[in-house]
Amino acid sequence: MIIVRSRFKGNRKTVGVIISERRTLTLKIYHSYPDYDSMIDCLNNDYNMNFDNIKLYRDMIGTVYFLLEKDKRYVFKLYRTFDADAAIQSTEIINYLRSNNFPAVRIIPTRQDKLYTKLEMPEGIRVGIMFEHIDGEEPNIEEDIFLIGKLTGKMHKLMEDYNQKLSELKKDHYIDQFVKIMREMFSDVSKIDKINKYGEELWNNIYNLPKGFCHGDLHTGNLLKTKDGNIIFLDFDISTYSYPIFDVATICDQTDFWTVKESDMEKTFDSFEKFYEGYSKERKLSELEQSAILDCIAIHHYELNGTIPKYRLPLEGNHWLNKSYFNAHYNWTMEWKNKQKRFSI
Repeated sequence: MIIVRSRFKGNRKTVGVIISERRTLTLKIYHSYPDYDSMIDCLNNDYNMNFDNIKLYRDMIGTVYFLLEKDKRYVFKLYRTFDADAAIQSTEIINYLRSNNFPAVRIIPTRQDKLYTKLEMPEGIRVGIMFEHIDGEEPNIEEDIFLIGKLTGKMHKLMEDYNQKLSELKKDHYIDQFVKIMREMFSDVSKIDKINKYGEELWNNIYNLPKGFCHGDLHTGNLLKTKDGNIIFLDFDISTYSYPIFDVATICDQTDFWTVKESDMEKTFDSFEKFYEGYSKERKLSELEQSAILDCIAIHHYELNGTIPKYRLPLEGNHWLNKSYFNAHYNWTMEWKNKQKRFSI
């Protein structure tokens, strides 16, 4: 007989166990979900609130829940154990930006006035952050790009005076983890070598660009436009010390994750021109930075293909990371390399 147990109750955890006729083994838990009643009890205690409803919204870098207290709504994000430091750092960044009148999402403090809480789960301690729920919608990139540019410039400028040490991401994160996964999962050495070689070229192209604060995931899905027209910045989970131009390239990117079209590259440059009209009001970019927009988009492609499996594979298996997926992104990479040569700012 084999029985696997994994549950969360209050502040106690039950690790999974395998019980057989011969011996009992501890089963390591990678990721678990608390039952709603237990979670509401814990959060009501930690935040001195009276939540009466909870709903799971999504689960990727963090597990995001919507909470309701009478007519007030909140967003609670519960991070994986290995993302605890990044989660705590994000609270410090948000607190700093808000103290300098930057429109970052508001964190709801605990009853001990802390910016985050900790929940004991079967897999270990997970950091959770409670955010204010803001009514609004994803901004329209064509209508709002000037304001987004101005605010991004202001954010980068403010973070130049940030006196806390930021975590730093390097080539092993942006390029190498994608190549490593490809080598582990697929046997086409020739194609993987070409992906690796192009990744080296991309990194050499941006290596000496100015470094500084980078939001790390600056797309319209991490921005919110309120009814009065303000733009609120969300999700500072992977903010680091790297290259500010990555933020610029990501928000201006009008290309597709699966197909490469020159017309989309042209739209990206059109978007950048409008963005930079706002950005330059607060902060300037060098000509070398501006000329690296397409390099940065390609590097972001490598980064996503290296990061997504980190969260999906342990939970979903590798059925989606198949030969078709590999060939699609190999073709994207090679086609991008060829078409990129025809563009310059």
